[in-house]
Amino acid sequence: GRLKRFLTAASLPPGQRYRYIMTHGAAPLLERSSMPCLLEGVRRPHAWDELAPDGNRSPWETDVRTYLPGDVLCKVDVCSMAASLEVRSPFLDFRVADFAASMPFSWKIRDGRRKRILADAFADLIPPDLIRRKKRGFGVPVASWFRGEWNTPLREHLFSGVLDDLIRKETSEELLRAHETGEQDLSYWLFSLLMLELFLENDRA
Repeated sequence: GRLKRFLTAASLPPGQRYRYIMTHGAAPLLERSSMPCLLEGVRRPHAWDELAPDGNRSPWETDVRTYLPGDVLCKVDVCSMAASLEVRSPFLDFRVADFAASMPFSWKIRDGRRKRILADAFADLIPPDLIRRKKRGFGVPVASWFRGEWNTPLREHLFSGVLDDLIRKETSEELLRAHETGEQDLSYWLFSLLMLELFLENDRA
């Protein structure tokens, strides 16, 4: 569960910990599920490793170089445009970003509260309940979809044969059953496999 993932992440060096968290612990699943040809690529050193957090680079700097441009910002842009919304991400002006990077860590997180300096700066303008409210993203109930209305198409794609040279079919079946029964939430892993299958299927067309 969540506690097990937290303890696993806490035991890893900074770079591996960051990757474990950002991939929702996919490395053990890759080792368990991948065919030898895919494992060779998974285990090979990657250019990304040069950007991983270490003693000289914080996770926030890694986020700015990888997670924000390669995931969050582009997905918000695509999803909002698909719904005819014009969304602007705040604080992306380079002068604001440079200033934020120069701030002491204690200005950003204090007493477990993130973005502390923003809360303090706008405390007289924003209601307290809004400041204390947890942030919300574009979260979607993929876990329940894969147990319900998406289960049949998910199975059709996972076992279409497209992934047979890369992913062990028997392991995929085992992990899918664990998700279906509620034993584990493997929605991120299953969604990644689904996207890989759709990409390869489209690429071969």
